[in-house]
Amino acid sequence: MDTTMNHTISSQKPKKFKQYGSDLEKKLMVDNLRSAVEIYGKDLLRKGFKARKKQILVS
Repeated sequence: MDTTMNHTISSQKPKKFKQYGSDLEKKLMVDNLRSAVEIYGKDLLRKGFKARKKQILVS
């Protein structure tokens, strides 16, 4: 007899890919990220992204 208790249910969220309207938009986004890294540094940005991700997952 097979029951649902014997199976693990994995719910994976589909990955969202950013789509840019043009190559110019993509270039501007990359340039903005580079500028942010120069200003704030990688470590601070990573810390902020991780904290934001945790907030989204908890909500």
